Amino acid sequence: MTQSATLRFEPEALEQFAEDVLAGAGLTAPHREIVAKALVRADLRGVDSHGVARLEPYVKHLEAGGYNPDPDIVLSERSPSALVVDADHGPGQSAGQRPCDDSSNWRRSRESRWASSSTVITSGPPPTTPRWQPNTTASGSR
Repeated sequence: MTQSATLRFEPEALEQFAEDVLAGAGLTAPHREIVAKALVRADLRGVDSHGVARLEPYVKHLEAGGYNPDPDIVLSERSPSALVVDADHGPGQSAGQRPCDDSSNWRRSRESRWASSSTVITSGPPPTTPRWQPNTTASGSR
């Protein structure tokens, strides 16, 4: 039985490697830094499926035109508690980072509770009642 060797890298070196690979595929700064940092953080948390193992598919996707290598990510306020993120076909990590970078002024006058999805970032107090109610009747009707 053969044993496989475990290779260990300093996070900073791995981040630089990921940035270099992404730069070679055409991803511009700061997007490549954001993506590289997110990939290394995933590995450090033990979520290998979202770590630097994703570099190869990301490069292929960039080279095939699936990602915009220089996206113009735009935020627009939809309501006092929600933002819409137009990621311009850029990597998801950049789309998620942009609202965080630009949110301090936006959320200063609002509650600090945040939730996010792929396109909407929300802020505000939690609802006072759940959006669903459990079925508490014996017959199943409400």
